[in-house]
Amino acid sequence: MNNDKHRDFRAILEERVLFFDGGMGTQLQAAGLSAGEASEMWSLSHPDALIKIHLAYLNAGANILCANTFGVNGLKYPDGGDVTADALVRAAITAAKEAIARFEAEPDKSPYAKEPHFVALDIGPTGRLMAPLGDLTVEKAIAAFSASVKAAAEAGVDLVAVETMNDIAEAKAAVLAAKEIAPELPVISTVVFSEQGRMLTGTGADAAAVILSALGVDAMGLNCSLGPDKMKKIVPGLVKAAAVPVSVSPNAGLPVTENGVTSYPCGPEEFARQMTEVLSAGARILGGCCGTTPEHIRVMRKTLSPDALCAPLTPMPEAHLLAGRMNTVDPTEEDIVIYPLTPENEDVREALDDEDYESIGSAALDAADEDAEILFLSMIAEDVNEVDALPMALDAVQEVCPMPVILYVKDPAALESALRICGSCAGICPHADMPTEVYTALAGKYGAVICTPDDVPALKNLI
Repeated sequence: MNNDKHRDFRAILEERVLFFDGGMGTQLQAAGLSAGEASEMWSLSHPDALIKIHLAYLNAGANILCANTFGVNGLKYPDGGDVTADALVRAAITAAKEAIARFEAEPDKSPYAKEPHFVALDIGPTGRLMAPLGDLTVEKAIAAFSASVKAAAEAGVDLVAVETMNDIAEAKAAVLAAKEIAPELPVISTVVFSEQGRMLTGTGADAAAVILSALGVDAMGLNCSLGPDKMKKIVPGLVKAAAVPVSVSPNAGLPVTENGVTSYPCGPEEFARQMTEVLSAGARILGGCCGTTPEHIRVMRKTLSPDALCAPLTPMPEAHLLAGRMNTVDPTEEDIVIYPLTPENEDVREALDDEDYESIGSAALDAADEDAEILFLSMIAEDVNEVDALPMALDAVQEVCPMPVILYVKDPAALESALRICGSCAGICPHADMPTEVYTALAGKYGAVICTPDDVPALKNLI
């Protein structure tokens, strides 16, 4: 792997705006992909067609090529099957790298040939619902995505693009897979929002920005579902909440089906005009999703001001907000109400004695009646096994209650187990017995915020 290129991506993003490519599926269909045929199989059967599409996007001005791996994961293509995720990913990465090599070998044929170019492993959703809505656990999701990341890293990919996620928990699982398998790779994570600025599972734009920023991605943002006219309205709030650069890749409008043929109404000129406003709102990476073509990217690049593309990155806000599955909360506010879910709570104690963790979830719902905005969750007691109890309690709580959580934990293994399944941006209230380097490292890996009584006055009465 080219580690210099990984570092270059992060440095270049601070210096200038970068461009993703556009839609792959519609381009493959134009090249002959049949209805119902798995597009990822073309990486093995039609690599020349992929290279041609990649070259078209490079000539249009794309800096980042998404490999043809959107539908590839270890669940869909397990080891031992006729076709494996490993084989598909390696073939797709090879095709994208070959396109860049050919393009850069002729620097005089395009004004973009001397610009930086990167190949991204494109990770899409598994197609299965994450627990508790479905049966896909965090560990199964991480394992599924890890298969693709491992193959891509060995094939020399430059970065990971986690995209089109409808559940923030699945997005977190994909990011964790990237960080665990190939921590040197930059990661961009984009999710899908409705016009109201919420994901399918209810997570708001500000909460998604806080959760993904805290995880340490190199950029976050939104893609798919909406056209640029709708998407541009969400971007300012996302830029304000995110502690990392923002990436925006709209569809070419909402799809229209007529006589069995699906088309997208937003042409290249209108797309470019709308993306000018997206850039002005603070987006740092621009691209296209469903229905966009090389012409959309070409016209967008021609339309956008060169001076705006080279503006230095605006300083990012410090990460200190907590996020539940729905919204964000500033725990440092003096009048914040934090509701304790600890063995000292009568309902929690009874639930622990009965090993009835669903009742701890029910107890969390009582917090709303107390006007609480944050839950304080701890399983510290002489007769309680933290390692077993804390993740089960957190799982029960987040299944029914969308509030942010601050964890007060004595055992590092218990803290990691809980953070690993946490579908939000939790707080960690450090216990005196836990070494600073331990909880600091876990906070960084899993996207948590350290909350001390000095920073969060409301904690002083709880520990």
